[in-house]
Amino acid sequence: MTPTPRQATIVGWLRRVSAHAGDMYESALWLAADEQIPCRGRMIAHACREICSMLMNEYSSNSREPLEPCLDEFADEYRKLNIRPDVHAGSSPVPDVSPAPVPDSFLKAAAAVVRIHTTTDNARARSRAIFERLSRRHGPQPDVGPISDRWYQMSRFFQARAHDRKTADAQMMEGQFRQEVDFFEETLSALAETAVKNLNALDQILEDANS
Repeated sequence: MTPTPRQATIVGWLRRVSAHAGDMYESALWLAADEQIPCRGRMIAHACREICSMLMNEYSSNSREPLEPCLDEFADEYRKLNIRPDVHAGSSPVPDVSPAPVPDSFLKAAAAVVRIHTTTDNARARSRAIFERLSRRHGPQPDVGPISDRWYQMSRFFQARAHDRKTADAQMMEGQFRQEVDFFEETLSALAETAVKNLNALDQILEDANS
């Protein structure tokens, strides 16, 4: 497999951002070139989805980092309550004679989880952050919302295909799959070749994708 000049540029740019992402993209190119590999559609979809996740983590906040220690603390406090929720079938739960107060430490742990969860950006917002952060390096830019929303939808598409256990591989890789792969490569190429000096190339890709 010999990558096109555009694909080689993408591989080089991704490797500078994340070596793993560059390797994943090159693997996807090898998979696309070999029709004898079984389930290659699912593996290509997984590689594309992995690159989308990497770019999210690189150019937007990773929501799992602040949330995980809070969840661990909440789980520890919950265990300390020693609650036994299991009730035998057909039996009626017996209320405690003297309910025990919930300790402040448990309430604080629960509040921390809720606070982080409600303030964390969702996946759509984090997709937008990719293009906003890259474009800010070169001064004011037009609204990145349309292209970032299209990127988010593409990411969700690849996620679904990666876990599709029913569709035949040849069937999966036709139609929309091909369109999404083309959009993925064109957008990465615009990011790699211009470093988002302006978003004219991205606007044209979006217009072509929606036509």
